[in-house]
Amino acid sequence: MIASGLPDPVPSWSGRPSISRPVEGETPRVSRAERSTHRSDEGGLTRRAAFLAGAATAAPAALALSGGSAHAAEPVPPARGWIDVTDAAYGAKGDDVADDGPALQKAFDACKEGGTVYLPAGEYRTAQMLHINKRNITIRGSHAARWPYRAGAPSCIKPHGSFTGKALLRIQDKEEVPGRTEDIDGVRLVDLAFNGTRHEGGGVAGGVNGLYSTGQVRDLRIEGCTFWTFTGHCVNVAPYTRQDGRKSFAKGWRLTEVTCWNTRGEDVNGFHLDSLTDAQLTDCLAGDTATGFYHVAPGDVTYTSCRSVFNRKYGYHVDRYCDGVIYNGCSTDRNGSDGWLLTARGGNNRPVLLSGCYARRDGHSPVAPDTGAGLRVKGASATALHPPVVLSGFVATTGVSDENDGPRSPVHGVHYTQGRFLGIGGGFLEGTEAGLYDVPERRAKVDASVQVQRYTAPLP
Repeated sequence: MIASGLPDPVPSWSGRPSISRPVEGETPRVSRAERSTHRSDEGGLTRRAAFLAGAATAAPAALALSGGSAHAAEPVPPARGWIDVTDAAYGAKGDDVADDGPALQKAFDACKEGGTVYLPAGEYRTAQMLHINKRNITIRGSHAARWPYRAGAPSCIKPHGSFTGKALLRIQDKEEVPGRTEDIDGVRLVDLAFNGTRHEGGGVAGGVNGLYSTGQVRDLRIEGCTFWTFTGHCVNVAPYTRQDGRKSFAKGWRLTEVTCWNTRGEDVNGFHLDSLTDAQLTDCLAGDTATGFYHVAPGDVTYTSCRSVFNRKYGYHVDRYCDGVIYNGCSTDRNGSDGWLLTARGGNNRPVLLSGCYARRDGHSPVAPDTGAGLRVKGASATALHPPVVLSGFVATTGVSDENDGPRSPVHGVHYTQGRFLGIGGGFLEGTEAGLYDVPERRAKVDASVQVQRYTAPLP
């Protein structure tokens, strides 16, 4: 029995509902009778009862009960507040040929607060930058591959051959857009892929970014999304100086299961995060970029179970200033120079904490000869020291390439200079020359539970 007053159903989007869509802004009504315990004259379930019993899987059963009643098999109305970009009102094709930019932008602009723009499986090309101009909206695809080089991306946005612009997706500070009075807060990006196709963006300086966000953009969540093959940063976050001279910056972001992979350019990073604060990155992956996670001036930021591998320079880099950052269970592998590079300055009471982190085989092609390290700490100068660093259960090991050749690296498990304090509690530090280098300051405090060693080839 179905009680009255139940909320409207949200359909499964594994396949598109076959019912024609309502006029934009309207939602199909369900009568009070359909919300009641009423059954059809033939003894079949109502549409609502069939849906709540299991949508598509319930429909055949409803038909059987009704003796083939067409009423019982009617399709379920679309979800309230959802916009499908392939509907006639918007006209996106998703065929990897047409310019779907105008259709996507129209759908983004039509979405109301709390609503969702849905991109069914397809490859959507755009010749224009796509702008998010509404707060508290969700843009959702059907699937994005974790490893883009191994699998396709059913819901994918990519540049058209005639694309010009700085990024595929753009979010701006309110003062950058004439007439805007509200910050673009509360945006959600879910299960979408962004493929830069190594497009140069019509000669745009700095290449094409995946997502480019400037200024005060708060409470943005990216979940299960993939960015790859960009000539600019995959995810680029930057501050913006407002008219009163104050800097506005992003805060409160949550990035979960986000992949940034395969950029081109000496300083083109996976995650390029300038002044992003009060943020959490969980189970994110960066690889084959310049630096996987480059973070300028983090404050109250936590990385959990993130991985940075096969980048040309660094796995993680904290730069310029640090107001507190935590790495929990994060790892690196085979980055060109250092697994972690910490070059920030900051106070004595805002340490960097690495807990249960693992650096493996980094430093095979360092930016300077004989300098690669699993973790390198280097303050700006002898007077502008790096904030304290605390390592708990940190592991740094040496190794060679996957083909079992090439130089063994890194030179040092941990390399420490020009810092306020380094405390190491529990762990394993190995380098081809030394597990720990802290000359000349000797400020590292290492407890007895840390194994520090120079790599020695095993006996035959």
